[in-house]
Amino acid sequence: MNEVKFDRDIQNLSFLVPARIYDADFDITKKVPIPALIESCIKVISEVNTISPRQIQVFFGLNEVERETLINQVLNTGWVIFNENGELEATKKLLEWSNDSSDLEFVETLAFSEKIVVDLLTNHIQPRSEMFPSKGLPKILHSDVNRDDMSIDNLFSNQFTRFKDCTNNSHIKHPRSNLYRIRSIKSLRVSEIILGIKFTIKHDDFKGYYIDGKLVSHNENNGKLISSSGLYSKIIDYISNLPKLQSHSLSFQNYCDITKDHVLRNYYNYEGEYFNIVKYLNDRKERKTGYGNQETSALIGPIYLELKNKLKNYLYSLNEDEMLPLAIWKPANSSLFGASANLKFHIESINEILKKKGSEIITLFPYKDKSQNYHVKESFKIRIGSAYFINTLNDLDEAEIFVIPGENGFAYCQYHVNLDPDLGFPGLTIPIGYYTRDPERVNTLWEHLRKFYASSSELKITSFSTSFESKVDSEKIYKQLIDYK
Repeated sequence: MNEVKFDRDIQNLSFLVPARIYDADFDITKKVPIPALIESCIKVISEVNTISPRQIQVFFGLNEVERETLINQVLNTGWVIFNENGELEATKKLLEWSNDSSDLEFVETLAFSEKIVVDLLTNHIQPRSEMFPSKGLPKILHSDVNRDDMSIDNLFSNQFTRFKDCTNNSHIKHPRSNLYRIRSIKSLRVSEIILGIKFTIKHDDFKGYYIDGKLVSHNENNGKLISSSGLYSKIIDYISNLPKLQSHSLSFQNYCDITKDHVLRNYYNYEGEYFNIVKYLNDRKERKTGYGNQETSALIGPIYLELKNKLKNYLYSLNEDEMLPLAIWKPANSSLFGASANLKFHIESINEILKKKGSEIITLFPYKDKSQNYHVKESFKIRIGSAYFINTLNDLDEAEIFVIPGENGFAYCQYHVNLDPDLGFPGLTIPIGYYTRDPERVNTLWEHLRKFYASSSELKITSFSTSFESKVDSEKIYKQLIDYK
């Protein structure tokens, strides 16, 4: 195999880290330069040691109001005081400064009330993410998390420099600001920090091919803070130690047979039970992985990995007034299915287009026992738009399938595979398959979905999550599954 150096994004995941938010009231001191007029006045006093307010007024050519303002400003710097005779007098500090060439400064004391976010895995103050934590994403919990063994006052004092880097307050961030006093710090609530990571396959001359993770939930500066605290390493360790799936509900071979995927079957290592993505991507560079027409093309990684995805391109290509049937989405049983903050944004943006065409994304989960149903609700209720339970005889498997049926329809199918463990992250799964506008393939996938959701009794479809302004009900879904051919 001729190796081709490439960077290819393959997965995007988001994780929630336990944190606690505190409300802190504190004071800082900040050294600031003294304005020129005030500095000139102080230097005059340092030369003569004592001077009357009247002499100051005459020297600088001020009226009485201007004189009083200037004197008050001079006194506030702490370099000058009034003596017993009512004259302005140089302080000991000013006399020691004397003719030093450095600029005069005064210390300003400022009071603040700020929120502090402390992650409970590393006990570090952390910056805010550019993503909003969303309930239902995977949570990183460690047995060593202890919310009671930490003095928040000591932590805040010891990590004040770090807090300055985390805050957006320009006064606190000032390089010459220092913590002066903590008035009070109160715990507000337990919360969560979101960490979003994009995974990329890379190649270099020393490592060869490997999987690299990059933090995408924080900007570059905040990302460095996350890394320096050790929190990013904990997440990477967690993902590295995800257990590899030992058994499959649907074999890769059966998936290829069902979806008529004659391409992917050539890159699966059946002995090691992993997909040889390096060989696949190398052959793809050499145009050896085509599906025979331009209507069908590979889909590597989750469909929401890129904002301008194939589904959007399809929808924008349709006539403005064209109506569509419902978009039926069968999830996969992978623990990492939809485990990204991007999922919610993807569904909302697609639904915005679909609703103008009388359609909507409908995700159908098999109705199981209360425990399984509860887990599904907790994971997806607020992230997946319109989701329903359906009393199918089948359980979810490794195949993820999405179909808008019809002659001018669209579909994609993917199998959630493990990759070569030598690339790193042996427990990481990625979806890989194809998207298609080929009517024959769209129909093949649609018929598979209809059979998958079949029941021995009358279909029962129950909503557990409804997207904003949804005009879909269970009867409409039922009718499409039964009648649309």
